[in-house]
Amino acid sequence: MIRDLISIQNLSVKFMLPSGEDLVALRDITLGIHEGEFLTIVGPSGCGKTTLINVVAGLVWPSEGQVTLDGVAITGPGPDRAMVFQEYALLPWRTVEENVRFGIEALPGITDEEKRISDALKLVGLNDFRGVYPRQLSGGMQQRVGIARALVARPRILLMDEPFGALDAMGRDVMRSELEEIAAETRQTVMFVTHSIDEAIQLGDRIVVMTARPGEMKEIIEVGLPRPRYDAEVRSEHGFGELREHIWQLLREQAEEATR
Repeated sequence: MIRDLISIQNLSVKFMLPSGEDLVALRDITLGIHEGEFLTIVGPSGCGKTTLINVVAGLVWPSEGQVTLDGVAITGPGPDRAMVFQEYALLPWRTVEENVRFGIEALPGITDEEKRISDALKLVGLNDFRGVYPRQLSGGMQQRVGIARALVARPRILLMDEPFGALDAMGRDVMRSELEEIAAETRQTVMFVTHSIDEAIQLGDRIVVMTARPGEMKEIIEVGLPRPRYDAEVRSEHGFGELREHIWQLLREQAEEATR
């Protein structure tokens, strides 16, 4: 039986503008995120994708509805959730190892700190770069440090908001292939926001397509393609192209509606 780790029920989020008017960012979102699944989210710019992931992170409070983790309401940030941002947000005065250590420094009761750090660095292929500083790393390698820092805490869910957006095309391709391998190896639950349809298909077990603001769920798509999907044969399959075309049409419809 599939179990929902995260349950989002009737979620709406409003922000007050300086004029005093309400800006509705999300409206009536109901969604379950299954334990161990890789959920990707796509939608037009400004549709509330980042707001949705920030609600799950406990950084934004719902105006209506509720979000729970294992049946417990999310009321703020916690070690059971870890975020990876587009900006690497590494501490430049710390080495790779020290940046990863930062992910668990404040957590009580950690008795296997060194093993956790070693495991996380090996997972992202940076075990030989422990003593290197962020300025000495490429963008892709810096983002690997960010992923290791998130994973070292062993969160229940990994929240990723356009994590490869600052990389060039080759860097993005390499990183999403590596992330697919990491997710398969760890069975980590992942919620991943992206503007790239190909990225959403390659990584996602399911894809949530959102409408233009106020963000609602337009469609949830089961991907169902074999893994690994970085394999050229899989990406050239008819099913991959059909999915890409279907999602592109959905997003185009939303873009056209937003301009009417």
